[in-house]
Order: sequence, then C-alpha cells, then structure tokens
Amino acid sequence: MSQTATADNSPSRGLRERFRGDWRYQMGAIIALALIPRMAYLAQIVHWPFFYFPVLDSRTQYQWAESLVRTLGMGTPEVMAKPPLYAYFLALNQALFGQGNPSLFSARLLQLALSAVTCGLAYLVGKRVFGTTAGIAAGILAAAYSPGVFNDGELLDTALAAFLATSLLLLVLRALDDPSPNRWLGCGMVLGLLGLTRGNMLLLAFWALGLLAVYLRGRLGVKGLIRRAAMFVLGILLIILPITARNFLISGRFVLIASNAGINLYTGNNPQADGYSPIPAGIEWERTWYAAIDAGVFDVTDRYWTGRALEFWRTQPGKALLLLLKKAVLYWNAYEIPNNVSYEWGREHASVLRLLPLRFGGLAALGLLGMAFGGWRTRRAAARAWRRDRTGGRRPWLTLLGCGALLLAMWTVVHADWYGLKKVRKANRDWFYLGQSYHRAKRGPEAKAALMKAVEVNPSSAPWRLHRITAKRPPCWPRSSSPTTGRWMTSSPSSSRPRGSSDTMSRPSARR
Repeated sequence: MSQTATADNSPSRGLRERFRGDWRYQMGAIIALALIPRMAYLAQIVHWPFFYFPVLDSRTQYQWAESLVRTLGMGTPEVMAKPPLYAYFLALNQALFGQGNPSLFSARLLQLALSAVTCGLAYLVGKRVFGTTAGIAAGILAAAYSPGVFNDGELLDTALAAFLATSLLLLVLRALDDPSPNRWLGCGMVLGLLGLTRGNMLLLAFWALGLLAVYLRGRLGVKGLIRRAAMFVLGILLIILPITARNFLISGRFVLIASNAGINLYTGNNPQADGYSPIPAGIEWERTWYAAIDAGVFDVTDRYWTGRALEFWRTQPGKALLLLLKKAVLYWNAYEIPNNVSYEWGREHASVLRLLPLRFGGLAALGLLGMAFGGWRTRRAAARAWRRDRTGGRRPWLTLLGCGALLLAMWTVVHADWYGLKKVRKANRDWFYLGQSYHRAKRGPEAKAALMKAVEVNPSSAPWRLHRITAKRPPCWPRSSSPTTGRWMTSSPSSSRPRGSSDTMSRPSARR
C-alpha cells in the first residue's frame, strides 16, 4: 500500500495533473515547444548575408529606426510614410542594444520570441472558443507553421502584427463574456496599436462593433451598447491621435497615420498590376514615381496615387474586377508569393523550414473547414451535434467521412496552381538581393557570383537590376536636364535623393 501511495503521489504524476488542469502549464509548454524551431532557425540564418545587411523594406525599417533614435523619437520633419509602430520597436531595440550587428541580432531574437508567445495566445483563443483540446491543437499548429517562422525572422512587422491581432481577438472574446467598459477600452487601445503597425487592420473596428451589437444587444440595451462602443472608439483614438497630430503640425493636412495608403492602393490597382508583385516591374515604375515629383505633388502623394487607382477602376472596370478576383484566389492559394526575400529561397537554405510540417496550404484547408462549421461556436455544440447523429439513427462515421471529403476538396483547391505562379517563380530577385547584400558587405566575388546567377535565371531582368549595383544609368532611362528626375537612385545610402526628401525612411519611394 505504501508503494502504491508513493507511486500515486510521485512528482511526475503531480506535474501531469497540473498540466491537465492548469492552463498556465499548457500555455507555457506550447510557448516552449514553439521556441525550439525558432531558436534553431535563428542559429541557421545568422550566417546569411541578409541577416546583417537587410534589403528593401527590412533595410527601410531599420534605417527609419536609426533616424528615430537620432531625433529622440521625432523622426524627419515629414508626414509618416508608413505606420510607425514597428520602426519604434526597432528604435527601442537599438537604444537598448546599440546599433549595428547587436541590434540586428536582438531584433530578430525578440521577434521570434514574440512569435512563440503568439502561439500561446492562439492556444488561449482556441481554448476559450472550442475547449482545451482544440486550444492545444491550435497552439501546436501555430508553432509548426513554417512560413510563420520564416516571416517572423525577417526585419518586418509580421511578428508584431500577428501578436497584436491575436491579442485583440482574445480580448474581444473576453469582453463579450464580461462586457465592462474598461475591457472595451482596452480592446480599442490594442486595435489602435495594431493600426499603427498595419493601417488596414483598423477595418477590424467594424468587426468588433458588429460583434458587440449582435452578442450583447439583449444584455446591455441601447445605452449600454453606445457606452461600450464609445469606450472602444476612445481607446483607438488615444493611441492614434498623437501620430495624427504630429502629421498635421508638420504638413497642415489631416493624415490619420501614414501617407502610404494611396501608393499601396495604386500598386495593386493599375493597368500593369498582376495581383502578386509588390511593385510593377521594370523601368516604367520609376518613371511613374517621379511623375508625382515633377507634378509638384510630392507632399500629397497619397491623394495622387489614390486618384490614379480610382481612375483605373473608372476607366477599366472589367479588368479591375478580374484582378480583384485573381487576388482573392491567390490569397487562399498555397503558393507563398515572394516579397522581399522569398520563402522558397529561405526554405532551400534553412533545414528547419523544411522540417516543419505545416505550410499555408494545410492551414488554409483547416481554416476553411472550420469556417464551414462556424455554427459550432463551442465544443459542447459540436458534441450535441455528434450525439444527434448517434441517437437519430445516422452513423457518426458518415459525418467524419463527410468532413474528410470536404477537407480533401479544400486541400485540392488551395494547392491548385491556378495562374502558373510556380512556373514563373522570380528566383532571380533572390539572387539579385543576395548580390546586393554581398556588395554592401564588401564581398565582391560573392556579389558578382550572385548577380551572374540572377542573369542566368532571368536575363530579361538584368539590365534594369544590375545598374543598381554598378550605379550606371540604364540604357532606356530618358535624359533630363533635371538633376532630380534624370538621376537613377542607387542602393547606396549616400546617393542623391529626390528633392523634399531628407531621409529615405520617411517617404514611399523607399519601396523599391
């Protein structure tokens, strides 16, 4: 008996019981599990030239953070060109760890750690809605999501935005259960922070207010709904208004957060847009950008590019609608569309990404399946439906078979290469940017080899890409007497910049 009692009271048994009954142990285990592949990935990418010599948007954000550190958080005397929260995150990191290599390493370390915490928050969301088992599954799936690990290791706002979005979802769920005004104030403040990371996320305010009206109308009444909606909006404004006030004092114009909405709208809505390229390819894009400067509207580029995008919809509505449909299909497609450094290139050079089992195709199929059964808001509702199958004469395995068939169909749809993107993967971009990083690292032979590889993969893109390294005028660039519009911008930070721009971090032209 004593041996049995000793076995029953063993420390391992007590730990198992605490793990089963305490959400904090479960969340800690999921975060620890998520940290394993992320720290292994960090150890592998620390040797990449992109790590200490970032390119494109990553370089833009880092240089913007350097400007914020120099000016004690004020930045350049211009309207914010991008939502600034991630730049402030990098600036705080630089203030704590210094500029250069230490801050580049610590920024990625913090982002990957934040990504692991997001996996823990995903567990809490799943547990709150569907139960403990579903929550654990959600946390494990998030931990094993390979593109998520890759993107969270880049100097981009992905990790911060995912953390804030998951936090917002969890807070809204709690506010629906306990709708105190302070909880809705907190939800608004988190959404404000998310909007300062990615401006289009402010559209989630309509989603949150819709949930408030649908789920709490009977409990709170009209006055209660209005009070909580007002607190929610107040929370958003408390976070955003300081940036809006700064933009107004500098420019005299009302710019809510940043002036990049128009350029992003035009990027995806113009006659040359293909639905997946971050900018229109080729020399014509640069000509179009400088057209705004020549028109004397550099300080109002947001309205300029918005007007160009709306003109495209007005003059070519059929083409615009087909382009919108293509974007919707590509959004749910398993193919990872390259942005700065492509995921496929990272997967080829980091074994951790290849070992992680889950990619967007599997995640999208499971997500669509969950949306198809979205009426089962809780695990108990799903259990009641299962019992109805058994007691009503239907066979439960038929339900499972139907779910499996639906999952297989969704898997097939999201993995189909509808537009042949896998055949036209722009691997030359990866090699070009690799050569650019080697060039900045003063590693000439490696830079030359990477650029020659870019030419080999896609010779047609070489003339307008290689000049950025060689600092030569492209043969098709028009001659101009204006030093602003006639000079091609190189990748060197000391190169000439358009007038009205004292720093590449404060204007949309940094999106090359």
